[in-house]
Amino acid sequence: MFFYVGANVGYREFVPVVSAPADADIPALRAKAIEQMKAHTRQYVLRQFSWINHKLIPLCNQTKTPIYILDTTDPSKWSDRVLSPALCVARNFLLGETMPAPIDIFDRAGELLHPIRSTSKPDIWKHWVCEICADKESGEPYVVVGGEQEWNQHLVSRRHKAREKGRRKRMKFEEWKARQALKEEERTKGEYGKISGIA
Repeated sequence: MFFYVGANVGYREFVPVVSAPADADIPALRAKAIEQMKAHTRQYVLRQFSWINHKLIPLCNQTKTPIYILDTTDPSKWSDRVLSPALCVARNFLLGETMPAPIDIFDRAGELLHPIRSTSKPDIWKHWVCEICADKESGEPYVVVGGEQEWNQHLVSRRHKAREKGRRKRMKFEEWKARQALKEEERTKGEYGKISGIA
């Protein structure tokens, strides 16, 4: 699967603005692009939260790897809440010193780093290929990395169910077209037989 800059949030929404003709309503297009960018950003954040909670946190808990959260909510306190803690973690890691507890870096770490569910152990992971969820543009199959638990979770996911439902609809439509073509062929043969009989 290939990614390009046009798929990035904050770029694709403004393409209609920069490519609009001179007589277009630029302020309206810009306002629409901003709203779309905000909506897409919120959707991206939700996907990130889902991945962190369902994949990253359980895996780090299994491997005893600490996760650090930095408080970026107040730009005026960037140095104290972001820069200094980040430098402390990086320094201790590079020097092989004892790593600080995540809660010492951010007091809400214990609350935010609570995993929603567990995952299978990495040593039993493998690649599961789902042809149903293949990429619509490239046709490349969708690959799930994990154990049987992750594969079963994919099979009951909204993405997979929606693709499976769409595939069933297409199969039914193709069967209907085949039946209609057969009926049309039989009707044509019948009419040809009548004409031949008259002749």
